[in-house]
Amino acid sequence: MKEGKLIVIDGIDGAGKATQVALLVKRLKRRRIKAQGLDFPQYETFFGRLVTEYLKGDFGTLDPKVASLLYGANRLEFKDKISNWLKGGYTVVLNRYVSSNQIHQAANIESKKQRRLFVKWIAKMEYGNFGLPMPDLILFLNLPAEVSYQQVLKKTTKARKYIAGTKRDILESDLEHQRRALKQAHEALKSYGPKSKIVECFDKQLLSKQEIGDKIWQHVSKLIK
Repeated sequence: MKEGKLIVIDGIDGAGKATQVALLVKRLKRRRIKAQGLDFPQYETFFGRLVTEYLKGDFGTLDPKVASLLYGANRLEFKDKISNWLKGGYTVVLNRYVSSNQIHQAANIESKKQRRLFVKWIAKMEYGNFGLPMPDLILFLNLPAEVSYQQVLKKTTKARKYIAGTKRDILESDLEHQRRALKQAHEALKSYGPKSKIVECFDKQLLSKQEIGDKIWQHVSKLIK
């Protein structure tokens, strides 16, 4: 059986990642392509609960390497599930993945040189030591930090369950962090070469879900043809 493809949809907070993962999985299934979607973090697991505590501010400020271990370990909990889907020929679509650590945690490091080293360290930890599957395609939803910051407020109560329904976690509430993360994303994704693509989601105004989905499909259709 031909192994499936691993697709990651990433972006700063409020970019619409979960929506686009759901739309893409639905689009693939309509074309009779086996597909599975999965969001990260997964908050109901052992490490997912630690991520929740971190995002609620219970641990205060953590060193980027320490914080990234929590997220990486949460993905490790789902390594077998993802690998089995891929072996079963499924196209797997993830909302956030290793690249999120390389974006958000690296954004907390001042030195450009140290940020580059950190991106490599994350890859070594998650792809190397943890043995997580490498993505075939990373799609970064690009829109101004100020716009995504406001989009977070539109999330449903269900989507905010991990922080007891409050509007923003500690990273979402920090607009300056979102600006740094957006800038860092364009640097970090260079390490993936042609596997990473920027999907522009803003043209004087936020594009519709369908318009963004069509842009995503342009890249995905080339991968799975």
